[in-house]
Amino acid sequence: MPGRQIHKYTCLLLIAAMSICLAIPQGSLAQPNEQQIKAAILYNFAKFVTWPANTFAEDNSSLVIAIVGEDSLHHHIDNLEGKKIGNRTITIRHWSRHELKLRKKSCQILYVAESERKRLKEILAMVAAEPILTVSNLPNFAQNGGTVNFEKKKNHVRFAINLDASDQAGLKVSSKLYPLATTIIKNGQRR
Repeated sequence: MPGRQIHKYTCLLLIAAMSICLAIPQGSLAQPNEQQIKAAILYNFAKFVTWPANTFAEDNSSLVIAIVGEDSLHHHIDNLEGKKIGNRTITIRHWSRHELKLRKKSCQILYVAESERKRLKEILAMVAAEPILTVSNLPNFAQNGGTVNFEKKKNHVRFAINLDASDQAGLKVSSKLYPLATTIIKNGQRR
């Protein structure tokens, strides 16, 4: 078991280092804040997700991150615009719930901001069974049917993964992320 703990923390340090490199504007010596780290983790998380083959029109189609609502993280997600994941360029869209309903098939990642707390159930129902990775800061987001839930544990940014939600969406989340998750939900059970 001690070897597994060392491996787990080595992976965490690697993701944190990658996150810091992405989060800090070039030439800046400032420490990254929590929101910058979350945005960078979202970017890195997307590298470990496989979408169904027919999700993208072409091999170099953009990976679209749609943001519904407002909170302190959505501004940092905007900084991912133009970054690459493989041969795909990230495109950021800000949509109302009405626009999401009309355009949901054109995004691969949906960030649900904290302002949408009261409408969460409606939003998740709207994208259920679509090949969309849902992500949020909202408490218990993963337990309520979202895929990735950012959490803060002991002053560290972590995340929970709902594999039932990813399976329903037809997404494959790499098992390499499992040791880094605070909670994994599979078959309705938390591990």
